[in-house]
Parts: sequence; C-alpha cells; structure tokens
Amino acid sequence: MPESNLIQTFERRLVELGCPPQQTRRAVQEMANHYEDLQHAARNEGLSAAEAEAYAEKRLGEPVVLAEHAASGLRQSSWWGRHRVLGFCILPPLCFGPAWILCVLLCGSLLWLLELAFGPSTGSWVTGVMARIGQAGDFLPILEAVLNASVIGWFAVLFCWLAAKSAAGSKWALFACVTSAVHAVFFHIHLTAHHLAIAYSWKPNWICAISPLLVAGGFFLRQRWRERRPMAAFALPVLFLVLFSGCATQEKKPVSQRGWIGGEYKLARKKSVATEVSASPAMVGCLPQELARKQKAAVLVTSLDTNAPAQAAGLRTDDLVLELNHQPVTRLRDFRRIIDRSAPGSILAVRAYRDRQTLDFEVPVGKEAFRREGSFRIALPSVVQGWDLWPNPGFSLVFVGYEPNPGLRQQPGSSKDHFDEDWKVFAGIFEVSRGKRILAQKD
Repeated sequence: MPESNLIQTFERRLVELGCPPQQTRRAVQEMANHYEDLQHAARNEGLSAAEAEAYAEKRLGEPVVLAEHAASGLRQSSWWGRHRVLGFCILPPLCFGPAWILCVLLCGSLLWLLELAFGPSTGSWVTGVMARIGQAGDFLPILEAVLNASVIGWFAVLFCWLAAKSAAGSKWALFACVTSAVHAVFFHIHLTAHHLAIAYSWKPNWICAISPLLVAGGFFLRQRWRERRPMAAFALPVLFLVLFSGCATQEKKPVSQRGWIGGEYKLARKKSVATEVSASPAMVGCLPQELARKQKAAVLVTSLDTNAPAQAAGLRTDDLVLELNHQPVTRLRDFRRIIDRSAPGSILAVRAYRDRQTLDFEVPVGKEAFRREGSFRIALPSVVQGWDLWPNPGFSLVFVGYEPNPGLRQQPGSSKDHFDEDWKVFAGIFEVSRGKRILAQKD
C-alpha cells in the first residue's frame, strides 16, 4: 500500500467517524488500489512520477469528503445507523425491564423443567439453598448490586458494539451509555429466597450507574487509541479517579425522625352498612354499643411488640384508645399525626377502654428514624387491586386507582428495614408510590 498523505488522511477520517476496523481496512485498501491504477494509467500516457501522483490525487478527490461518503453509506446499510436516536437514546433504558422479565421467565421455566424431570423436591431444594444464602449477612444485597450492575454494563457494551458495527460514531455510543447510566440510577432489583422483583425508585442506585460509565470510558479509550491520541486516552483514568473520589466524599442524605410508640392500629367504628361495604383495611366495625353513644370512633390496638413503649406503658392488644393527649381520636390519621409530631422523650397521655373499664396510661415517646423515598414499579398483570368504590378516601377500579395511607402501618421491628407507604397511584401494570424508609426505632 503506498504511503500517501491522501490515503493517510482518508484512513484517519474513517477512524474519527467511528468506522469498524475491518471496514476501514477494506475501504483504505480499495482506495489504495484505485490510487495505484490511476497512477499507472497516467504513466502510460507519458506523465512523470510527480505528475502521475498529482493526476491521481486530483481524480480521487478530497479524502475527507470521500471518507464521509463511505461512512454514510455504511450507516445507511444498517438499521442502527439509520435510526440512531431511537437505537441509542430511547431503546437502551427500555431494554432492562423486559430483559429482567425474560430472565425471570427463563429461570422459572428451567426450575419447572427440573421439577418435571427430578420431582417437586428440586424446587424445595433450590428455595432452601437461596434461604440459607439469604441468611448469610449482606450477601443477597451485594449479589443484587453485582447482578444489576453486570446486566446494565453488558447492555452498554452491546450498544457500544452496535454503534461501532454500524459506524454510528462514538458520540452515539456515549449517548447510549449515558442514557443507560441515568436509567440505572433509578432502576433496582430486589432478590429474596423466593422471588426476584424489579422496580424504579427515587433512591439513587449509584453503583449500577457507574457500570455503563465505565463502559463508556473503555469505549472512549479504545477510540482515542485508534486515532493515535494517547494523551487523550491516558487522561481518562485521571478523570475517573476524580469522579470516584467525589463519590466517595459525597455526604449521605439526611435522616429525619419522628415520634414512635410502637404497635399496629385500626380505626374502630360501630358495625353498620358503611363498615361492611368499606374495603379499607384500616377500618373495622367493632366499636361497642356503650362507646358508640359517646363518640363515633376509637383506635383499636391490633398488635404490640414487647419492646414497644406502648406495651411497656401498659397498653395491650384489643384495647380501644379513646383519647390521646386529652383529645378524642376519631380518625387514624389524626392519631398518627399526634404521635409523629411528639418530641422523643416526652410523655403522651392515653385514655383507653378495656373490659368495660376506662384506663389512663402515660406512654413515653420513642424515636423513629426514616428517610423519604419514592418508587415507580412495574407489576405483573396477575397482581391486581380489589374493588373499592367507597370513598375512604381512596378508590380502586381494579386496574386504576389511588390509595392514600389512612394511618395503617406495620411493625417492622427494631432491626428490619421497612417501607412505610404514604400514598400509591396505579394504572394497569404501572404503580407510583411515595413513603418513608424506616431505618431504626428506639424507645
């Protein structure tokens, strides 16, 4: 192959445009052969070597324009090259959810085939192994992060390869990695001994977001190395060191706190048509007749942990709380609001009804630490809501509805991470919720 400035410029421009190495070598070889043929024809006409070279370069044309035409033709021959916005900006974040659903279906099909071949004991054995793994400290959360980051990273590698194969250019490969990283910030998977769930959350997932950025860095490094620009390539590791040091020194979001006395509660009302029709899980029709003459509702204690301040103060399951801080409680949300706004260490005056007697208690207020979070989930079609046409104040038309939290909360325990949902909106398989992640409870 002749060493000509025209050929070198043509090759350099093809590399800058992101043409794959194989196509670049082929195009350069074709250009060199044509260049030699033009020179040979010029010499046969009696031109000197210098004149033949000038004649060949004039007939070939501008090398940059030729390289751009060659790269454009290569792009037009590929779907990814013709639809770069769709292929590298929109498709990457849309692929992760279906990919995980396909993975779950494949794993379920494999487990079904194993049970069909070796008996039902195979499924019990797999579940037992996962349960033992889940008991090994933080192994499952680490496995969740590794699996999610690996899948997102491999998808970024795939789109970078498609960008290189279709000569779309490094710009579009970087777009694919950036959109994957933005998607990975909110994309979560949750792995337990019995199932694998996928969801979107406002809680940042920085570990998985770094994975496609590393792929983008590797692609950038490879491209700069092909362009024979080693200084730009070696500057990339320095950039990532600065990025990681910034992430390492980033402060965590502040943790909020509120009052806490423990226990689970429901609103007790007199048994009537309204309580029978209502689908609210926070309401029961069990208010005794003698109390119904004095007030329309009370708060029923449905469960108490042994370490809860309310239990230590003397409250018991099935007690009916009539007053809190000398105020009648007729709504569960008002009951929760008084507790939440109470300062840790203060005392709440509680009047309760038990066995036809009215009792007074002094409940010390503990502290509950939490962090505000939100999530966007994709539920399977089999996960549907029940009918709830009674305004309480939420409603549900099975596939469409809105559910505020009326104050019904579960006891997560002192050592369990638990999400206390404030509200939830769902439509079809999509669900958006907002709430608080309970981190710790102390009396």
